[in-house]
Amino acid sequence: MKKVLKVLAAFLAVALLAGAGGLLVLRAKYPPERLKAIALEKIREATGREVQLESAHIGWNGLIASGFAMAEPGGFAAGRFLEVRSLRVMPRVLPLLRGHVEVSDLVIEGVRCRIVKKADGTLNVSTIGKTAAPAGGARPAKKASAAAPAPKGAATEPSAPPSNWEVDRLRVVDADVVYEDKAAKSRVHAGPLQASARGLRPDGLFPIAIAVAFVMENAGAPAASGSADYKGSANLGGFSPDKFQLKMEPLKLVYQGLELDASGEIKGTATPDIKLALKIPKQPASHWKALSLPAGLEPPALAARLEAEQTAEGIDVKSLKADAGASKGPGGTSIPPLALDVSAFVGKAKTTIRRCEVAAGELKLSASGSLASAPGKPASADLRVKTNVFSLSDLAALAPQLAAYKLQGKASFDLRASGAASSPALSGSAELKGVSAEAQGQKLAGVDGSGTFTPSSIAVQAAGKLNGGDLKLSLTAADYQTKPNIQLNGSLSALDLTKLPPPAPKEKGSAPAPAPARKGDAPAGEGRPEAARPGEAASAPVRTSGKITIGKISHPKFNASQAQLAWNLNQLQDIGKLSGVTEFKIGNGNFDNLAELGSTHPLVQVLLAPIILLQKIAGAIRIPLFPKFDKVNFQEITGNYVFENGLMSVKESHMNAEHLANAQMTGTAHPGNDKVNLRIALKVFKLPTPIGVTVTGQLSDPKTNVDLTTIPGVDKLGEPVKQLLDGLFKKR
Repeated sequence: MKKVLKVLAAFLAVALLAGAGGLLVLRAKYPPERLKAIALEKIREATGREVQLESAHIGWNGLIASGFAMAEPGGFAAGRFLEVRSLRVMPRVLPLLRGHVEVSDLVIEGVRCRIVKKADGTLNVSTIGKTAAPAGGARPAKKASAAAPAPKGAATEPSAPPSNWEVDRLRVVDADVVYEDKAAKSRVHAGPLQASARGLRPDGLFPIAIAVAFVMENAGAPAASGSADYKGSANLGGFSPDKFQLKMEPLKLVYQGLELDASGEIKGTATPDIKLALKIPKQPASHWKALSLPAGLEPPALAARLEAEQTAEGIDVKSLKADAGASKGPGGTSIPPLALDVSAFVGKAKTTIRRCEVAAGELKLSASGSLASAPGKPASADLRVKTNVFSLSDLAALAPQLAAYKLQGKASFDLRASGAASSPALSGSAELKGVSAEAQGQKLAGVDGSGTFTPSSIAVQAAGKLNGGDLKLSLTAADYQTKPNIQLNGSLSALDLTKLPPPAPKEKGSAPAPAPARKGDAPAGEGRPEAARPGEAASAPVRTSGKITIGKISHPKFNASQAQLAWNLNQLQDIGKLSGVTEFKIGNGNFDNLAELGSTHPLVQVLLAPIILLQKIAGAIRIPLFPKFDKVNFQEITGNYVFENGLMSVKESHMNAEHLANAQMTGTAHPGNDKVNLRIALKVFKLPTPIGVTVTGQLSDPKTNVDLTTIPGVDKLGEPVKQLLDGLFKKR
């Protein structure tokens, strides 16, 4: 703006000369060639650029100049910065007699201006107003009487523009302005531009109006277009940057179909003080296409107010407030009214958030802190975010992806983030009250709880209902970002296995091939862990321990009155490396086809692997006294397993089924590799001593071998009878 005013002042200086006498006298005193030379000299002095002018003359309708051009830095060989097809100035004669320039009409037509920001960040307008010693045939400037002449080639500031002038009416017709950013590979074309002003003077407000269309182009993106219609007033402030003033009453802007109105005031140009109000009326979603909003979102009417000041250190956002009405979101969700209140300072290397408050329905969020980004250093953050006690249904309305979880209840959070902005350290606390949610068929209801967390630990306490059963949980996790150590204790009054989600299907061919065995290694599946895939980073080891008590378990294939599970396991992230101990006890129930149940519930498959195996081999042994274990009523099932590198050693697995059998199992199994090596001592009802059975091979397809010496009276039978019994016990 300051550069443009300098050019305008040069033209007004010429107009001042035109007012030394009447127009007729001036026409004789300043013939076209002399007037042209004076105009060129004054403009060169004011701008420091090479200029051209086709013609200039004084007629009955004022001073008329045409064919004006100003060169780029470096002269016309570098191109044209500014062109004006014609300029007409109509001065009033009588005020000139008092030394005051009054122009009744100033018309500028056919303006073409090209502003370029070079790759090094400099602008081609930055040298306007810096004059150098004349060269190349330009008329030398007159020496001042009291000052020594400037050294040859030295740059000097132009004299202050005249202040005793006024223009009744200014019109700019058919103007085009192009701005290019070479580094960003972007271009803005503003035009055609029409502008008008009345009562234009160097100091004091005067009305002004501007209408312009524009096209914005960015490398790799479609062009965007729009228009601006400005009505307001301006104050040139005596050409002082600190006193410049611009009022918008209002500015109507259209961008890619989106309509908005802005009003307010800007004071100063070097360090502007800004007060703006922005309004976006409710309009069709198609008008928002430039912002690529989610499908189905119907934006409401928006209003914002900004008070800011630019300083040498940065931008001081004293207040930014915004409001949006209720609206509809994707899938017909309801979005509550929104409000924003921000106060911050945006510095060159650090942004300080003094206050940031967001309200969405009952949800009220406040944030404060700082974001730093010094040159050559990674960005860092130190932020605190806190909420009131709010409704989770409001949160689901703001994040449509949460709608499927049917969140209800109340919650509050107090969070702190510090350190590297890309991966800050988090700490804080959370509270839940009466929370309900659904996911994968699981229903939580009436959950009350609290939790705290630091960069190295998490602690959670919660109580409520899971699928209708009373649930209590206590969880702690230490070193959860590096070597998670998770402790979980809890109780559930009732567990319906049919409501648990099925396991995720394994991708075909996703299982890694075992590494080649070295001499002395255990065979794959018998204690030796499988190798990681080439180039695959080892995941962090996970340790977990705890105890869970369940009051009642139900399923069409399995029922139990109570169960207890305790564990202390390491390398939980990889079943091939799993180590530790697990104990469980299940009381008073019945089961049918456990293999079918285990196929859909991996935990059941692991814990009851020996019992599932017993069911499988029972159907393969052909002897009248040997039970089939197809339908079993049991009084107790217990297990004590030790894991080492994925190998499960059965220290004790016991089932007491009154009036049927009492089974005890020992040995090893590897669920991950489908391997088994177990010995079963089966005390069949009415037999005096247990029958010994050895099970080897695969869990899915086991091989059995009955120890005939454990059958009472077999040792007294002849060899042919023993061979017959041996055949009866073979697997079918």
